[in-house]
This record gives sequence, C-alpha cells and structure tokens, in this order.
Amino acid sequence: MMHAPENLKNESWAIAMQTKILFLVMLLLLFSQPVLAQFSVNQSRAIFSGQVVDSKTGNPIPEVTVYVRSEYGDVKTKTDAAGNYILEVDNREDLKKFLIIFSHPDYKEKDINAVFADYFRDKLTLSVKENKTVVKYKKNTLNLSCNESGTITTKQGRQIDFGVNCQENDFLTGFKLSTGNQLYIGSLTDSKSELKIEVDEKTVKVEATTPIKIEARAAMFKR
Repeated sequence: MMHAPENLKNESWAIAMQTKILFLVMLLLLFSQPVLAQFSVNQSRAIFSGQVVDSKTGNPIPEVTVYVRSEYGDVKTKTDAAGNYILEVDNREDLKKFLIIFSHPDYKEKDINAVFADYFRDKLTLSVKENKTVVKYKKNTLNLSCNESGTITTKQGRQIDFGVNCQENDFLTGFKLSTGNQLYIGSLTDSKSELKIEVDEKTVKVEATTPIKIEARAAMFKR
C-alpha cells in the first residue's frame, strides 16, 4: 500500500486550517457589523400609513413594497397609484423590534430606521400628553401644541424639524428628517393617551398607553 508523502500531508493540513480560519474571520465580520436602527413599540397593535415619492421630482411612486420587518417575518403591502399605503400589525412580538423598509425594482431601497441612524448620535426624548408635546435634546426644549412646529440642531450641526398635526381625532407628533423623509407617531384610539418616544442612533423606542399610528413618508432615489 502506498502512503502519501509527509509534505503532502502537511500541505493538506495547512489548507484545512486556512479554510477554518477564513470561516471564523467571515463569522466575526458578519457579527461585528453595526446593528441597524430599529423601532420598538410596547403595544400589540399599530397602523402604518403614508406615502412614497421620487426624491427628485416629488412624484408618487406606485407599486412600492412596504415592509414592517421583524425577526418573525414581514408584514407587507404595496403603494397605490398615488403612492399611498396602509397596513396593520396586530402582533406584540412583531412590534418589539422592527424595521420599516420601502422596496421597488427601479429605486434604491429605503430604510426609515437608517435615516434616524444618520441623524442621531445622542438621545432625544419626546413626551406627549393631553395634546401637548415636549421635545428634549441636551439643553434644548421645545413645547409644541396642535399644528405648531419647531427646530433643534444636533451635535453634528444638522437641523431637525418637529411638528404636531391635529386633524379630527388625530394628534401626531413628527420628525422631518432628510429631504422628503418624515415620520409621525400618535395614538390610534385616543388623542389624550400618553406617549413617550426615545430616539438615538440605534433605536426609536415608543411607549404608549394605547395602540399607535405611525405615518412614514419616504423619498426614494432611482438606481
């Protein structure tokens, strides 16, 4: 019986070790990637609605797939001819940690959570009670009532506009971020419910006493 030369055995062992090391390096790179900013809601029901538009023309984009994505799967819908969408999530587990993503074959994917990650490096808090919103960011405080707006400047020098929209029973507090991107959060069932919203580069955490409504407007760039 012929035996493989010793140098061939050593070469095979070296290749096997290199393969294992490469695999471990790939795992380390995978798990060391920064975690995308996520939403977190303490309720078991939320209604998502809004509009998707072209970032340059402002024209509505139909047939955009809108995802509320969690580790348990996707809840999704598509925009209509006017770029509008609406969907409901009624599972507490799906709302613990999720992303809001917009996808279309002709446009670059838009992740609203990533927009927040680009803007915030420090904590910002909004408290909503009895149709009053208080925004706190470092030493800056904004007190907003129905249909009022205000601006703060972040540590990075970016200006963020806040506004309160009141229509019929809706009382929504919102952020106007990069051009065309907006997010408004409010109560779904009771305009007098209390909300607390904490924002940083990793999370948008919403604590509410009743189910909530989230309105997200996204501006997408063509590929």
